[in-house]
Amino acid sequence: MGYRVGAGSYLLFMSMAVNAWCLAMIAVYSYGFLPGRIDRDYASYVLWVVAAPVGYLFFRLSRGRLQDLNCPGKWSMVLAFPLIGVIILPVLCFLSGPRYTNDFGDHPEPSGFLKIAAALFNFVVALVLVPYVTRLYAPLHLG
Repeated sequence: MGYRVGAGSYLLFMSMAVNAWCLAMIAVYSYGFLPGRIDRDYASYVLWVVAAPVGYLFFRLSRGRLQDLNCPGKWSMVLAFPLIGVIILPVLCFLSGPRYTNDFGDHPEPSGFLKIAAALFNFVVALVLVPYVTRLYAPLHLG
């Protein structure tokens, strides 16, 4: 028997995890690259250390989300391929699963208005933060 994660919970927790990672990277960039603090290699190490829990959460929640859509949770490993992940992730965030006919346990509670509003707000914030962090760190890879 598996576990199921609803679309609202998936969108909320994934967006919050991405936002937390982005804020951590902004802090490393803003406060870490002061003269004599840390170098570029150490910043890359910090990036991966902070990304590891986000990656674990990603696969754990994606497994539950796929099971909510009545698909085997093992398929979440395919999402590690960027092209496939970019195509499938929006589907996982917004597609409703079968409520009663499912092989992976009882249906999750329906998301209320506050959870949906918080999920959409965090999703929009993530859409702003990710390009910002990408532009912030891009010059570090040139030199």
